[in-house]
Amino acid sequence: MRTAVTCVAFAGTIITGAPVRAQGVDQLPNVASETRIEDIVVTARRREERVQTVPVALTAINGETLERLGIQQPDKLQNIVPNLASTPMPSVAGGSVTFIRGVGTTELLLSVDSPVGTYVDGVYLGRNVIANLGVIAPARVEVLRGPQGTLFGRNTTGGAISITTPKPDADFALQLKGGLASFHERYGQFRLDTGEIGTTGLSALVAYQHKESHGIINNPLAPGKEDPGASNSDAIFAKVHGEWGSLKIDYSFDYANLHAATGAFQIGYATAAFRDYYAQSSGFNGAELIIDPERRDTLPFRRMGRQAVTSYGHALIAAADISDTLTLKSITAYRHYKADQPNPYAPSGILGPTTTGIAEIYPFQSDIGTVRTQHQFSEEIQLLGTFDQFEFVLGGFYFNEKAEEIAPTSYTYLLPPDKNTGLNLTGATNYAVSADSYAVFGQGTYRPAFAGDKLELTLGARYTKDEKSIDQTRATVRSARRKYNNFSYNLSLAYKLLPETLLFGRIGTGYRSGGFNARAGAGVDFVFKPEKVTSYEFGLKSDWLDGMLRTNFAAFYTDYSNLQVTQYTGSAGGGGTGFTRNANATLKGFELETVLVPVKGLRIEGSTGYVQARFDEIYFPDPISGDLTNFADISHLPYVPAWTAHAAAQYAFQPFANDIRTSVRVDYSWRSRRWFHTNNLSNLNPFNDEIADGAYGLLGASIVMGNIPFGSLRGEVSLWGENLTNTEYRIQGVDFGALGFAGNVYGNPRRFGVDFKVDF
Repeated sequence: MRTAVTCVAFAGTIITGAPVRAQGVDQLPNVASETRIEDIVVTARRREERVQTVPVALTAINGETLERLGIQQPDKLQNIVPNLASTPMPSVAGGSVTFIRGVGTTELLLSVDSPVGTYVDGVYLGRNVIANLGVIAPARVEVLRGPQGTLFGRNTTGGAISITTPKPDADFALQLKGGLASFHERYGQFRLDTGEIGTTGLSALVAYQHKESHGIINNPLAPGKEDPGASNSDAIFAKVHGEWGSLKIDYSFDYANLHAATGAFQIGYATAAFRDYYAQSSGFNGAELIIDPERRDTLPFRRMGRQAVTSYGHALIAAADISDTLTLKSITAYRHYKADQPNPYAPSGILGPTTTGIAEIYPFQSDIGTVRTQHQFSEEIQLLGTFDQFEFVLGGFYFNEKAEEIAPTSYTYLLPPDKNTGLNLTGATNYAVSADSYAVFGQGTYRPAFAGDKLELTLGARYTKDEKSIDQTRATVRSARRKYNNFSYNLSLAYKLLPETLLFGRIGTGYRSGGFNARAGAGVDFVFKPEKVTSYEFGLKSDWLDGMLRTNFAAFYTDYSNLQVTQYTGSAGGGGTGFTRNANATLKGFELETVLVPVKGLRIEGSTGYVQARFDEIYFPDPISGDLTNFADISHLPYVPAWTAHAAAQYAFQPFANDIRTSVRVDYSWRSRRWFHTNNLSNLNPFNDEIADGAYGLLGASIVMGNIPFGSLRGEVSLWGENLTNTEYRIQGVDFGALGFAGNVYGNPRRFGVDFKVDF
């Protein structure tokens, strides 16, 4: 089934928006005969283990479930993973805003790292502006909550999303897949598996997909293919697997080309002066600027063309058993990203009085010529050992990144004191950054013989050294170089109370390197400090009733020092300014996940998460005195709902005498109110409370019929619907502060679709 939100793409690599191919249609799970909850093998500790035996707070979703839920990108995981808040970046095609347990970032700057790491087959993706670009058929997705400072140590203070792609099938296979959906969405995909090629030990898979759709909002100034949210993409993924005795090698290549119109930013709130000024347009025979806090189906936007994003990458993973107890593994990867990303925020043809007479005016726009590029190379070496009571992983990590942004903007600034005249201004944020990160790490797990297999102690550590630089040419000419280093550790103790009941406790630390705020103006810190975190966690994983019931619980207390908080303000000097400020915060909460298979064919799922995110110290200029003042008591961690919840029921049966299998599923997800900025101080973001996203729930359903005979072939047909109640909800809010207006981007309305696939 499709979850109740649809966005642009998945995890920064592989295949844009690619529907999941977890298995052949003739292998559609016969849930009607299942009486136990399936086991999922994960690699959260860099080795294969059953998820219920790992003393880590994580949610693992296998390929079958991802396909059934229509999860093609990480932002949709938030509907089933507790304490995960993730949305696409409406202003940047292919980007995502992801928070785990209250910690993440909304920042687009390439000089600011994300505290939530995304990994594909162990390869770290360096930028959140590319972390939502499509993956083909993930074999598994693991969401690790809390700091992962030892084994996933590249700035993952909030958590990590680890994606595993499939290996080529052992036998020759060809699958065709396609679908149609609301808003002119359609896609077609094929995947070819060669099986073993002769006696070479090699097998391969290759997949291609084309996908396109119109937007969910009608822009009367542009054709449907340029409506807000419209997209057109082509993508290729290939993997070659080789196996020769103790040596295994996987090479993968992915390419994605995406053209997409940004989400419809709807101005809903403005100062009285802003409203009066833009209301004059019709008197000068110009267009009107619509200001309305309710979601609209039609909104005019300046026609600037679609954003263009190109991404490709190579990865080579080699593993060799050098003895019966030792394995050496290498992960080598290179990735490239380039995007041209203009973004309108209002229609064209709005006229008003300016310093040069009656002229076109505009609240704000990212102009044509906005370009982001990024290159990264990474290498990780691991030595894994397994002995009777002890297993370990030792390793080294290197990461090199070069990125550049050219971001021109245009906007009209209302001149004080009466604000009856506008000043048309242009600004830009142009800079280049580079980073080198070096790390050594190790983690070992000991199971003492006297306790049998009941007790285990895990200890891990990581030392990291980061070197960063920036050279900026606009809006300010400046350069800086900084070096940072950190020692992080992880300590956990786990005990099996019963054969299928694991009790564990964990103390872990994490680190996010400091960096540069390329938007910083006068009076704002250009360099910010490294972020550090210490987390205390208690958990219980248990299976009951002979595998019919599973209950996993985790509670946490997390202390952040120098938490990097981004605040967007807008100004007359640059139009798109803001700052990244260090703060101290405490976060605590819990997650509860339950699965029940009470009778054959029926599966019931539920989860809930709670996070109390409180600032202890966060300083802003006082609106009256201008003095830096601690406003922790009125500040919020942005994009973070206190409560998340999910419930689902699925029933599988065979209504006919033949082998056709039918499955019906209903999903409901809910989250509480969240804010999009830190506070609503009058000199920063006065409309923060107004643009906040209220509590909402989303309902979806699907019917799948599998194992349908088409001559000698077998096929599958899925009918699905999402947001069936047509709930109005907001996925982004921006308060432009000094420019006098604020608004939102709204989520998808009710949608329906049909998917089909055939195996040859």
